[in-house]
Amino acid sequence: MALEMPRGWTPAPEPELEREAADLGLDVAAELRKLRDRGERRVDWQARWRTWLGHAIAFARKQAKPAPAPSPDRASRAAAERRAEIERDRAENARLAAAAARDRADVAQLAAAAQTKLRGAG
Repeated sequence: MALEMPRGWTPAPEPELEREAADLGLDVAAELRKLRDRGERRVDWQARWRTWLGHAIAFARKQAKPAPAPSPDRASRAAAERRAEIERDRAENARLAAAAARDRADVAQLAAAAQTKLRGAG
């Protein structure tokens, strides 16, 4: 049968968990206060304490891990890929510019031919 936490209840020592919590800068007494403030009902308060402290430790570990920095190889590879993409874009732009110039020349040639034809018909 689940019971509220008894008044004055303190957990039995959990040396490994408490050492790990201290290494991560957790305040074990504050964690116990947080658990007490929840007003839960439990059958085994010692087991609940182990679980609570274990979760607090896991959360603190996650918060302590900085995001991995990109490795130099990965950053170099990404920069090389970007340079290659820029070069492909430049080549495509040059190809399109040459095609546009050819089209303009064709249009000018067709316009000249049409003017010549119109002069001859008139």
